[in-house]
Amino acid sequence: MFKKLTSIVEFTKKRRRFRAIITVIAALILWYAYLPAVSFNFFDSITFYGMVFALLLASVVSYFKKDNKTAERYYMAIFIIGIAVIGAIGVISILYQMGVAVFSYDRLYSQLGKVEKKVYVEEITPIDLSQVPYVDEEYAKILGEKTLGKEEDLGSRVTIGEFAMQEVDGKLVLVAPLEHKDFFKYLKNREGTPGYIMISASNSEDVKLVTELDGKPLKIKYQMGAYLGEDLKRHIRNEGFWSEGLTEFTFELDHSGRPYWVVTTYKNTIGFDIPEAVGTIVVDAQTGETQKYSIEETPDWVDIIQPKEFVANQIENWGKYVHGIFNFDDKDKVKATEGMDTIYNDGNCYYYTGITSYSSDTSTNGFILVNTRTKEAIKYNLTGGHENAAQESAEGEVQNMNYTAGFPLPVNLDGIPTYFMPLKDKAGYVKKFAFVNIEYIQRVAIGDSIIAAKNAYVAEMSASGNNIAFTDDAYSMEKEGTIARISFTMLDGGSTVYMFTLEGEKEIYQISPNLSTEVILTEPGDQIKFTCVDDQNGNITVTTFENSAVYSKKSEAQIKVDEEAERVNTEQNKVIDVNPEEDQKKWESLTDEERAKLLDSLND
Repeated sequence: MFKKLTSIVEFTKKRRRFRAIITVIAALILWYAYLPAVSFNFFDSITFYGMVFALLLASVVSYFKKDNKTAERYYMAIFIIGIAVIGAIGVISILYQMGVAVFSYDRLYSQLGKVEKKVYVEEITPIDLSQVPYVDEEYAKILGEKTLGKEEDLGSRVTIGEFAMQEVDGKLVLVAPLEHKDFFKYLKNREGTPGYIMISASNSEDVKLVTELDGKPLKIKYQMGAYLGEDLKRHIRNEGFWSEGLTEFTFELDHSGRPYWVVTTYKNTIGFDIPEAVGTIVVDAQTGETQKYSIEETPDWVDIIQPKEFVANQIENWGKYVHGIFNFDDKDKVKATEGMDTIYNDGNCYYYTGITSYSSDTSTNGFILVNTRTKEAIKYNLTGGHENAAQESAEGEVQNMNYTAGFPLPVNLDGIPTYFMPLKDKAGYVKKFAFVNIEYIQRVAIGDSIIAAKNAYVAEMSASGNNIAFTDDAYSMEKEGTIARISFTMLDGGSTVYMFTLEGEKEIYQISPNLSTEVILTEPGDQIKFTCVDDQNGNITVTTFENSAVYSKKSEAQIKVDEEAERVNTEQNKVIDVNPEEDQKKWESLTDEERAKLLDSLND
C-alpha cells in the first residue's frame, strides 16, 4: 500500500512538473514568435505579457500544491483571473478612447496638423509624359514574376516581396526584395537571397533583376521572409530596440542603389490608440547594420516615414470632428473617397486621396496631399467627379473590351485638372491609357499609348467649349509655315502619331491623324496653319491643323466644333495666345527701366 501511494505521489509530481515545463516552453515560443514591445504604451504588449504572466503564475502555484486536483483548480482559476483582468483593461481602454472622442475631439481633429489650402493648377507641376507613373503594385507583381521566370531555378528558391514606389536617381521606380520561398529554402540560403526587382513606374519594358552592386553580389540577408535571427523584426529587437512600436516595414534603396529596410517607430498618444510616428529605424538589408533616427534626421533618400494607415485615420478625424462630435447635421464635414495612393510632385512624395462631403456619392470638392515624410497636408479645392466615377467613365469608353481602370492619379496636364489611369485586361496587363477631366467627368480620351491618349485629350478639350485655363508653363499658339520634314511613328499598341518640323525651326510638333485627315497627305513644302499647346516639357501637341494643298470639305458639325475651339482661345477663357519670336523682339527693345515697370505690373 505504501509503495502504491508513493508511486501515485511521484506520478502527480511528474505531471505537475511536466505541465510547468510545457507552460514555460509555450510562453517562450509565443514571445519568440511575436516579439511585442516591452512597453505599457501598447495594448497588444500588455495583453501578451499579461497572458504569459498569468500562465506562469498558475503553473508555479499549481506545482507546489500537494493535491493534484487542487493544483488544477488553482491553475485554471489564476489563468481565468488573468484573462479577466486583460479583458477589463481592454474595456477600460475602449471606454477611455470613447471619452476622448467626446471630450478631446479637438486633439483628434488637429492630429493631422494645419491643412493648407492651395490652388490646384498653380501648385501641381505639369506632367512630363515620359515620367507618368502607370505601373502599380499589382502590375509590378506580374512583370516581376515574368522576369523571375526567365532565370533558371531562381523561381523555385525565392519569391517576390512587397513592391514599394520610390524615387531613385530622379526616376520613379517600384522595388521589391527577393525573399525565401519557405523555411527549407531559407536553410539552404542562410547568406541571403540574390538581390531585388526594380521596375520603372512609367515604362513597363524597363524591368531589372538586380543581383550585383559595384561589381559585388547582392545578398538580402535580413528580410520579412527570413527566419530565426535573420527575421527583420527579430533582428531589430535583438539590436536593443525592445520598447519601440514598429510598423510600416518598407524596402527602399539609397542613392547608390544599396538596399535598406525603413521601419517607422511610433507611440500611442491617447490611451492605447491614436498612434503617431516619431522616427525611423533603418536596417542595411545585407549587413544588418541598424541605425535609429528622428523624423527630421532620417536620410533624405527615405521616401516613406508616415504610415499610410495612420494618415488615413487622421484624415478621417480631421474631416469628422470639424465642429465637434455633436455635429448632427454634418455641417462642413468631409470624408476621404475610397482609395489612397502614393504620388510625386516636384520631387516630393505624397499620399493622395479625394475629399467629398458626407452626403456626396459621386462628386468631389477637392483632394488632399499629405507629405509621406513630414505629414505636411495640403487641400486643393476642386469641384468634380471622384475617382470611382472617373474609373467608370473611362471603362465606359472600352466596355466592349471589358478593361478595368487602375486607380486614377490627379495630374496637371497643360493646366487642365485631369485624372490619369491605365486600362487593364483580365490578366492584369496594361492595354490602353485614359485621361479624364476632373471637373467634366464625361470628357474622356483613350489611347493605345500615353502620347496618343494625351493628344486626343488635348484636342478633345480644346474643341469641347469648356473653360480651359492653361497655365503659364503650358501655352497655346497659332502658327503657320512651310513643312520641312514630316513622318509618322507606330506607338506601343498600334496607334499612329505624326511628327513634323517647319522650315527655319527645330521644334518637333506631334499630331494624331484622328484630329485631321489632311496631315496624312501632307508633304514637305506644303503651307500649313495650325494651333498647338506647348507644355514646356518637350511636348508640343497640335490641336487644329489645316493644309490648303489638300483641303477637305468640312461638315456643318465640324465647322461648329472648330468655332467652339476658336471661342475657347479667347481672353475670357484664359488661354494664352503668344508669338514667342515677336514677344522676344519687343522685350529686347525695352530699356531696363521699362522692363522693370512691366515686371512690377505683372506682379501686381
